Amino acid sequence: MQAFRIDGETLYEEPGQRAIARHDDHYWVVDCERYLRIDCPAAVLVRFEGDRGPSTQYGPFNHLSFGDGICFVEHELFATFHADNGRWFSHRNRDYWSSIVVCAPESARFLRAQGK
Repeated sequence: MQAFRIDGETLYEEPGQRAIARHDDHYWVVDCERYLRIDCPAAVLVRFEGDRGPSTQYGPFNHLSFGDGICFVEHELFATFHADNGRWFSHRNRDYWSSIVVCAPESARFLRAQGK
């Protein structure tokens, strides 16, 4: 997997859009197994996407995690999911977005070339 996208509460593989996990009742569900959080203990780049297109790209960060509707980078608050509007609120740019896209730094050029 070169990257993943979280649209609302569903995590998709990028490219390909295959659903990998779904956030449900405070857990991430992967292949019928429940997990409290998703961790990426490796260098990643992060951006938001929405109706107005993509945000600025942030990172690289050495650690990213998602737990119960909260996204942390480097163990600091980065974004929160708001179930009332189905969007992620960025604490960096103070705006709402429909998706969060995460990729390894070496994959960023590939994803831009694919129009992602």
